[in-house]
Amino acid sequence: LIVCLVTPKLREPANLAHHAATISGCLLCLSQCWGLYFAPFFVGVAEVSSVPLSFMDLFKVNKGLKDEFKTADEIVPALFAVLFLALRVIYWPFVAFEFSEDVLASGAGA
Repeated sequence: LIVCLVTPKLREPANLAHHAATISGCLLCLSQCWGLYFAPFFVGVAEVSSVPLSFMDLFKVNKGLKDEFKTADEIVPALFAVLFLALRVIYWPFVAFEFSEDVLASGAGA
């Protein structure tokens, strides 16, 4: 969110809406007992892949940084891809399924 707010080229409605929805979901999750168990994954572990993504965005909009840190600019996309696939494509569905089961069992989904 911070990178989107301070970088004019990334301050697009879709980016801001995505972050607003994510923050709203986090606040809802943290306000419910059943959400506390899953919070470390959804707002912690899964967000690890966002770190290289933020650097990719910075390098994309700042040629000076991209030129100064060429090696990082080459490594960061691969690191993002590996982390994103491992955490958000492979592991996320299992946690999300368990989360959904708990929400439905608590009656919050009704």
